Amino acid sequence: METIKYKNKILGMIVRNSFLEDGAHFFTSANSAFQVGMLIYPKEHNIKPHKHRELKVVREEPTQEVLYVKKGKVEVHFYVKGTKLFCKKVIKTGDLLILLSGAHGFKFLEKSHLIEVKEGPYSEKNKVYLKVKE
Repeated sequence: METIKYKNKILGMIVRNSFLEDGAHFFTSANSAFQVGMLIYPKEHNIKPHKHRELKVVREEPTQEVLYVKKGKVEVHFYVKGTKLFCKKVIKTGDLLILLSGAHGFKFLEKSHLIEVKEGPYSEKNKVYLKVKE
């Protein structure tokens, strides 16, 4: 797993397709709005039937999102201080991108299929487009 940090703030995480540790591994912190993890268990393993309690959560933080690259290759641009390019990372088939803070953009390096999950409710009017410095 690769963590993209600016100062003490985590902008995002990349879980590479090659990550294969047995058990339950959560990549985000316990107080993150998104709890993203990977479960790898052997045949016949059981998780007891359960449900999750309803939580009333009030937060003032950026919308977080997760992108899974089902197929393809995409360059991710991470921005800090509003519009300053901080770094670029390439994600490809089987990789998982967790975006927690800061701004970001994408350049598709080939035709790609992404599955996106983000907090809701969500509206396009919640998105702010930036004039960035490359």
